[in-house]
Amino acid sequence: MGKTYIAINKNEVEKAHSSSGGCFYPIAASVIQAGGAVFGVAMNEDFRAAHECAWTLEEARRFCGSKYLRSDLGDSYPKAEKILEQGKCVLFTGTPCQCAGLKAYLGGDLPGLFTCEIICHANPSPKVFRHYIKNIEKIYGKQVKDISFRSKETGWRNQVPVITFADGQKAQEASYFQAFVREMINRPSCYKCRFAGEKRYSDFTIGDFWGIETVDPTVKDDDTGISLLDVNTPKGEKLFEEIKSQFFLKPVDAKIAYSHNRHCNVKEHKNRAEFFRGISSGDINEENVIYYMKKYMKMPFYRKVINKAVRILRRDS
Repeated sequence: MGKTYIAINKNEVEKAHSSSGGCFYPIAASVIQAGGAVFGVAMNEDFRAAHECAWTLEEARRFCGSKYLRSDLGDSYPKAEKILEQGKCVLFTGTPCQCAGLKAYLGGDLPGLFTCEIICHANPSPKVFRHYIKNIEKIYGKQVKDISFRSKETGWRNQVPVITFADGQKAQEASYFQAFVREMINRPSCYKCRFAGEKRYSDFTIGDFWGIETVDPTVKDDDTGISLLDVNTPKGEKLFEEIKSQFFLKPVDAKIAYSHNRHCNVKEHKNRAEFFRGISSGDINEENVIYYMKKYMKMPFYRKVINKAVRILRRDS
């Protein structure tokens, strides 16, 4: 691991459009201003996440914000290769395995390539997500226009997705998000991923800085977002030197920073296999997927009591 920082973008507008502290914007802007291209994940009209290529910062804004589902890489690897062959630089953003996959495709880490990975512990199922959107539409009787998994309308720490319908109405609904964070709808390979660990494969690693109140209480937390930023390589360090004045930065010990963030392999939910048997058979579908996600995630009463006791002990210790 290189250098780890507590990082906050000084530009409030850019930070507001990001999931956490707004680290993506300055990195992307640096590459675009140098005549390069940025690859990132955007959500299309069919609610499918896909990697796209942007040549302007305005185009790259679509890549901001968390998308909790696996993205379709499409032809992004050969497209990035062609741009690099033309002598232009490329910033490729994605999960650690996607960034490492691009380097493997290219046969190595090329000079004009910059990679920026998110802190990732798993990728959820796109099929479950499509069922979820359809189920929401059936429950509300109207079309979903947009979903913000990490809307800051209700604060950075509020982990309840905001759904916007075609008529402008908004609703909060967390069953899909909860199924994701509780490891019930994620890919089997993610539970034994070799990229979910301390070793980093990209020039930059970005994510939320959870636990900031414990790690460094002196950092002002106004609930608008704080990032954990790793600068992992000499190449990344060189680019970072050009943009670091745009951030509030504070170096931090990596092990302490990551102790509050899920950067390791996680154990799948005990009901995952049963849930996906229902998905495969069609018994769980766009008519009832929300019901079944809630059913299989329901916490036994004794576990609720234990969790509450643990919280009280931690508070009073």
